[in-house]
Amino acid sequence: MSIRIIRWWFPFNITDMNFTTFTVLRTVFIFLLTAGCSKELLAQEQGTFISNGKSIDIYHFDLEITKMIKEAGIPAVSLAIIDQGKIAYKQTYGVKEALKPEEADSCTVFEACSLSKSFLVYATYQLVDQGKLDLDKPLYQYLEPGPMLDHDPRYRLITPRMVLSHSSGLEDWPNDHNPKQMDIISTPGQKFYYSSLGYNYLGAVIESIQKEPYDKYLEKLVLSPLQLKNTFSQFKSDTLNGVISTNPVNFAYGHDSFGKEFPKWKNYESSASSGISTTAEDYARLLLATFDRVHLKQATVKQILTPVVPTGIQHSKYFYGTGFEILNTSTDTIIGHGGSNPGFKAQMFYSVVNKRGLVFLTNSDLGKLITSRINELTTKLGILEYYQQFSVDQYPSKSISLLNLYKLNGVEAMFLEVKRLRQIKELQANTLNQLGQLFLHQDTTISRRILEQNIRYFPNSAYAHLLLGDLYKKMNQYEVALKQYKRAKQLNFKLWDISPEIDDCLLKIKEKAISKGK
Repeated sequence: MSIRIIRWWFPFNITDMNFTTFTVLRTVFIFLLTAGCSKELLAQEQGTFISNGKSIDIYHFDLEITKMIKEAGIPAVSLAIIDQGKIAYKQTYGVKEALKPEEADSCTVFEACSLSKSFLVYATYQLVDQGKLDLDKPLYQYLEPGPMLDHDPRYRLITPRMVLSHSSGLEDWPNDHNPKQMDIISTPGQKFYYSSLGYNYLGAVIESIQKEPYDKYLEKLVLSPLQLKNTFSQFKSDTLNGVISTNPVNFAYGHDSFGKEFPKWKNYESSASSGISTTAEDYARLLLATFDRVHLKQATVKQILTPVVPTGIQHSKYFYGTGFEILNTSTDTIIGHGGSNPGFKAQMFYSVVNKRGLVFLTNSDLGKLITSRINELTTKLGILEYYQQFSVDQYPSKSISLLNLYKLNGVEAMFLEVKRLRQIKELQANTLNQLGQLFLHQDTTISRRILEQNIRYFPNSAYAHLLLGDLYKKMNQYEVALKQYKRAKQLNFKLWDISPEIDDCLLKIKEKAISKGK
């Protein structure tokens, strides 16, 4: 029920109401919006669901998920399991805010983070099917980027296909390098470099084609046709007699790895790359519509599944297509997408061959740690090797156990346990990499101690050196950061090209030298 319908539904002018009347009606409005929302178990009385040919008992499955998110310190999860091209199970677990008892329900929206991009992908291909957009026509021919980008003539090479596959060469965000301009990090079309900025540019191009803002064309092309009733491209507010009401009204709050709540980001302006608020169920419906070969042409789906650029330096298995990461195995094609906003994490994997997958949204920076366990309990997609390459723990995780020990007994108790695990040979490099990364934005002193100890234990851990480089760069110690990045490169770090990090450190060192010379 949208705001405009509510306004039509009220048989009088809302601006003429007194405060008491408005408050009563606002309460009724919120009740109407949430009346159909509940824990899904009430509606799924069959007691089981099918995933990967296996009957899964809902009661015990829900107990397992609830136990897992409690141990991992994740306040809430919105989950959807897809099987045989349909949503086999959907459920919401936990609370909207860690320190408050209000439960999240089936209508509680979470920040989709970068999964927001999938909505733009679907809208883009609607226009491709209609002949309004050519994936290989330079974007500037539809819409000039303006002074933030036209300082680099290579912008004329950037096409929609490059943007969708993250091979446009554009930086991720403008403040990553020079906040006064948008930078092209690598020659467009040459290699993978993740760019949210590129998606926002494409979103603006479609605005120019459709001659209406993003939220309007998204409603027409995606949300309304697919009946995604719990998806919002932005927050909207009304104010009456000093009282502000927002829509959506039912949303989760984000939390950091230590359980601290972030102030809620209510994006009153749309962001095509990261601003969608939604549920796992709605995203699953979008995903199914993208690949069912009914809503989009078969040739279009084939384009989406065509690898464009490898995501790692030496990896042949993992590619980005026009909208999704593509994982090819000997028997399957799996598409994936992750998302990360402060306090929110999201993840999706879907087997195009078997029409089976999972989607979940969380309100915690620890959210992605539960991916492998959910997959193990349900879809059993071949993603284990994919996660192992990142050198981070998945639940059940010793890094989370160490973090919980820190919360209870302090830093020295945590390091004593690290020492004990090392002595009994139950400590792996990925455990301390994960732990060091968790502390990186919380306490740089502890993070440095963890990562340096990890390098003493595992001197050939390229990821540990990369994280230490990130830490020193965060502390503006660019010379030390450069040394760590170069060491990571020597140790054959291959998840992504770290040349931009090295180049950025060299630039900062040069700028510092020039400044001192003045």
